Amino acid sequence: MKLAIITTAVAISSTVIAAWVLAAALRHSVFFYTADGYMSPRTAVRVGLMKDEEASFSGGLAFRKTGGSGYDYREEMATAFIDRTGHTDIDLLAECERLGDCELRK
Repeated sequence: MKLAIITTAVAISSTVIAAWVLAAALRHSVFFYTADGYMSPRTAVRVGLMKDEEASFSGGLAFRKTGGSGYDYREEMATAFIDRTGHTDIDLLAECERLGDCELRK
């Protein structure tokens, strides 16, 4: 009886963890798919959204305009599945035009 309970608990826990990882991956992918633009790590450092020491490990930032003011952004790397989406009131489209090294999607 105890073995059945333990087996069931392990199966349920494994399913919950797998669903959580899948949901995080989907949320991350949807953010990048719907982003207004992408900036390189070097540009993100110059704008002040990323520290210089983080840039060498990063794939850059994707960003999108929010309904109110400002932009939401996410870092493109493995820890982005754990890290929250950041928000800034810096006009990232204007900064991309000024600094370059960005890809605007819309």
